[in-house]
Amino acid sequence: LVTNLMTIHASKGMEFDAVFLVGNEEGTFPTQRAIAEGSGSVELDEERRLCYVAMTRAKTHLIMTWRREVMTFFGAGVKTMDMERSRFLDVLV
Repeated sequence: LVTNLMTIHASKGMEFDAVFLVGNEEGTFPTQRAIAEGSGSVELDEERRLCYVAMTRAKTHLIMTWRREVMTFFGAGVKTMDMERSRFLDVLV
């Protein structure tokens, strides 16, 4: 069994039996920066294309996950934030 961990950019042109695409939350994928640029922005469109690239790397199995909440560590404390599923997942379900 061989496992490769890589960025989406590094996966271009490759195919794998199974692909796990994690971090599909608003603010993570797409990034907060792309969201701030607004709908139809070049940055948001590029992230949408990257999502497509990642999904099409899978030959047989594609698993996409998202977190309902995220713990952020800062200073002397921890903050838990509720997350929204990525708009890229919403289009699929």
